[in-house]
Amino acid sequence: AGTKNRTKEQIRDQLDEMKSSVYFYSYGQYFYVQLVTYKQYYPKVMDIIQDILANSVFPQNELDKTVIENNTYLESQLKDPNAIASLELTKMTSPYPKTSIFYTPSVQEQIDANKKVTREQILGYYTSLLGASNGFGTLIGNLDTKTAAEALEKTFGKFTAKSKYTEVKPTFFTTAKEDRNLLTPDKENAVALGKLSFRMQQSSPDYPALVMANEILGSGGFLSARLPMRLREKEGISYGVGSYISVPITNDVA
Repeated sequence: AGTKNRTKEQIRDQLDEMKSSVYFYSYGQYFYVQLVTYKQYYPKVMDIIQDILANSVFPQNELDKTVIENNTYLESQLKDPNAIASLELTKMTSPYPKTSIFYTPSVQEQIDANKKVTREQILGYYTSLLGASNGFGTLIGNLDTKTAAEALEKTFGKFTAKSKYTEVKPTFFTTAKEDRNLLTPDKENAVALGKLSFRMQQSSPDYPALVMANEILGSGGFLSARLPMRLREKEGISYGVGSYISVPITNDVA
């Protein structure tokens, strides 16, 4: 939301001028930077990213605005069947304690936590924990290898954290059969979700076949996969349906 060299509006205008986009988001111990741009603008977009990483100022008014926007959205999820079912399923299948970074808070817990966030906390995270010392990345496009590597090094090479990095590994939880019904009397639509946990990593010889099976069953297009073709197109009993898999690169879990 602004740096020592650029305002939030200037960053947005410069990216719009280059028809480019930059996204920052995080989950657990991962901090993601994603960019989409044209070949001729790549070095300039990377300069903007470098400025954001090195010189962000975190204005108090932008923090206040962000809290209001996030909590307004979360409040709309308090009685939403899809949000309620998804949250409950995650809690059932990944029962991490509150002390874990993988803990799944309730919607109300998220709202309450957002209200307590201070600028000082954000600056503390930014100056001591955030960094690319243990980072990795993928760059896809028709770019000169030397140009691409130089821009990456300039952008992330000195973006290091003061704290030593220690990986927190996820825990594998065995799922057991359990049915749970959650009533939302003021909502006419219904949502049904299910989840099964199993041990696998992407180096497994069965992984490619699993990916293909999932594409055929429910992930390969909103209307062309077998689940939507049957439940939506043929039976007409479901507006949306699909399947999803998530397999880690390694299975080194606690």
